[in-house]
Amino acid sequence: MQLGDPSLVEARPGEAYLKDGRIEFKRYPGEILRRMSRVNACPLQPRNFEVFRQAVNEVCSIYTDEYFFGGVDEPLQWYNGSRWGCCELCCDHDPVQLMADWVNKCSDHIRKTHRRIHMYQTTIILKEHQGEEPGYPGGPQIPMYEIIDQLPKDRVALVNWSYGVWRRKKDEPDSSNLNRYLASKGYRQIIQNVGYTDASFAICDFTKWAGQRGADFIGATVANYGSQTLEDMARRFKFLDYVVAAEELWSARTPEASALDMASHLVNGLELVREIVQDTKLPSRRARPTDCFTVDIRVHANRSTTDEKPFDGRGWLDLGPGLDLRALPRRPTELCGQLFQLIDPNANGGRSCVMIENAQRGNRSLPSEVKGIAIDKRAASLVFLHAVTGSIEASATQPAFVYRIGYADGAGAEFAVHYRIEAMEWLDQSAVGPGDMRIGWFLYGARPAWLGTTASGQRVIIYAAEWVNPHPGKVIRTIDMVLPDDSSAPGAALFAISGVAAI
Repeated sequence: MQLGDPSLVEARPGEAYLKDGRIEFKRYPGEILRRMSRVNACPLQPRNFEVFRQAVNEVCSIYTDEYFFGGVDEPLQWYNGSRWGCCELCCDHDPVQLMADWVNKCSDHIRKTHRRIHMYQTTIILKEHQGEEPGYPGGPQIPMYEIIDQLPKDRVALVNWSYGVWRRKKDEPDSSNLNRYLASKGYRQIIQNVGYTDASFAICDFTKWAGQRGADFIGATVANYGSQTLEDMARRFKFLDYVVAAEELWSARTPEASALDMASHLVNGLELVREIVQDTKLPSRRARPTDCFTVDIRVHANRSTTDEKPFDGRGWLDLGPGLDLRALPRRPTELCGQLFQLIDPNANGGRSCVMIENAQRGNRSLPSEVKGIAIDKRAASLVFLHAVTGSIEASATQPAFVYRIGYADGAGAEFAVHYRIEAMEWLDQSAVGPGDMRIGWFLYGARPAWLGTTASGQRVIIYAAEWVNPHPGKVIRTIDMVLPDDSSAPGAALFAISGVAAI
């Protein structure tokens, strides 16, 4: 099949043409066409089904899973190039029946590969996909939702992508629970979508999943729009979506709808996912107390976590006692299962953290790097208790700051700390979920270690990020904390370092 063949796509007669090897549509007066991202293949064109058949056979020869996902998504987004039942082969056919016949034909072939279920998305019955949409005239009003009565319920599972909005006939009851509606239509195999652009959907929908387990609810999908790299998925909290779905569907003990119980489950799940994705084990999860050690950073501390007077050039961020970290412990404290040697500023010359500032920042009083933090140990991993001192664009891809590890043999390693992955801003401004649970609690590369409030009542969260040493047999001599020139972070603060000794 040649992708640039207009005869194979759904389009009105004379509408499709080739331009630079790509299919384009003619623009008609009064019609808005944003982009050609949803072009449909003609269901009556034999060459199209042959391509589908070959693709299914190839996929099934590689993957042995019992489930096969065959998407039928957004067939009527007219303004994005979707056309249905309007080409020369299809124009005299009922468009709903065309879709039903295509789904059944594809399902029949997939069943021959001995796959258990063929899944289709329920956007074919959603209001927002019924052709003409507000502001985008030109599409026909096709009642595609009627297809729900024509699909084989014994082998097709529908995926609920509705986000609570769905199309119904006038005589059907108004309900935002599409799963219940699908079950009433005889579907006993339903997959729930979780997540949209970030984890706020997953967390906020968590308590609504109560009672969803059972024969009618067999799994979940996770929308991953635009995330092409591991870092991007982590930054957009996509791994959290997977963990939320897994906890609710398969956890032996369903978490209670409370912040702390849910948080402990999700943090644990995220770390297990991280170990799988990165093919490594986090030593701190398996270490005995006698395996752990703390690092003395007092001599390198250059800033206090308290601030008695605003704008005097001293104290935490120089914003006064209402916005500082005076509530942070000032003694050896166990946080998230790890012992940290937190510093009392009153016993260390008013200094209780290592702070660096962006070299591009005006009127800065602190360096952009602090060198020579002594370790002098073999370590399986190091755990850094730290925070970014100001807001950063959520889409920032460059490291916020970096730890440079120097070995005794002269070699080195680097731990790049990314915003929304291994660190967050100290003031917690994340979205709120059930039980006052925050989306920002659940970073892919760090644990929420300490939660508190400022004197003015603002929420604070400090994370602990674990760096796994690729050379545990080598002695780590020193660590440098550096804010790179291209960082968009205003600054960063290190409160303590803990480690797991190499065995």
